[in-house]
Amino acid sequence: MAVRTVAAHDRDSRVLGFFAQAGPDEVFRFEDACVIAGTRDRLRACLAINPKLRDASLTFAKIRFGDVHAGLEAGAAYAFDEEAFERFAPLARGAGIDVAASFPGHDDDAFNFVRVKLADTDAS
Repeated sequence: MAVRTVAAHDRDSRVLGFFAQAGPDEVFRFEDACVIAGTRDRLRACLAINPKLRDASLTFAKIRFGDVHAGLEAGAAYAFDEEAFERFAPLARGAGIDVAASFPGHDDDAFNFVRVKLADTDAS
């Protein structure tokens, strides 16, 4: 039985940003990665450039590190904007996940996201 420390509980409860969903099992993705933005407004702006999503009925919800960590361990991928990544990276490193020290690049004329997924450890 795994024992959770106070530090792990604090880390898991930290909010990274927001994601959008159309239903319980239907989250907004870029390719295979769940999109996470640092603010609700940033996520709305990102969604607004997609004509199919402008009028979609979406719910915006906070996402915490513990949810992302569990998703990564289950094989999910996430696409973080710079603000969400800067919140995620130190928490991930504290949990033993190898990620870049800072957001890898920035273009002021575009929405910038970095995809994070754990390496496949299956030796086939």
